[in-house]
Amino acid sequence: MNDKQTISSKNLILIPKNGIILKKILVIDDDYASCLVLNEYLNEFGVDTITEKDGKKALPLLKAHPDIDLIFLDLFLHDSSGYEICKKIKILINQFP
Repeated sequence: MNDKQTISSKNLILIPKNGIILKKILVIDDDYASCLVLNEYLNEFGVDTITEKDGKKALPLLKAHPDIDLIFLDLFLHDSSGYEICKKIKILINQFP
């Protein structure tokens, strides 16, 4: 086990080096199979996942769920540029108190 990540046993919780416990992750990906595998894997670690295939629809989810700890973003979405969504997420996150 490396010093960047700790994994506990059955109630598997990911703890990055900075000590933040990841409880909720937003997955933005238009590939159904990738979302399914990622969601099942993260759920085994006790992490709640919210999945959205449309990058533009993901932005309101951030407002509705300010407790999201991490975002997985596919940069090559069909409906929009993942890079542009990333820029909008950065602006939106800076607006949170």
